[in-house]
Amino acid sequence: MILPVLNGLAHLDQLSSRFPENPVWGGLAHLGVTMDDNGTIRHLNDLSIIQFGPRAGAADKRAAPDRKALVDGLNLLALQDVPGR
Repeated sequence: MILPVLNGLAHLDQLSSRFPENPVWGGLAHLGVTMDDNGTIRHLNDLSIIQFGPRAGAADKRAAPDRKALVDGLNLLALQDVPGR
């Protein structure tokens, strides 16, 4: 399984073509952050959710059923249907 953490969508098809034996998951990030003039990342609010899982309705037991985790204040949610969210 490959979980890229990048902006945009073009890389998803490129990764799927390059690594056809590995499912490429997609996801969404809901974070309210900014970077100040010193390069420090500042949280603007309580948004801290990353949702990820298989694309195009592909079944994958690693995302079943909507598994949750908390990693250093970041809420992670593995979804069974990323496109449906």
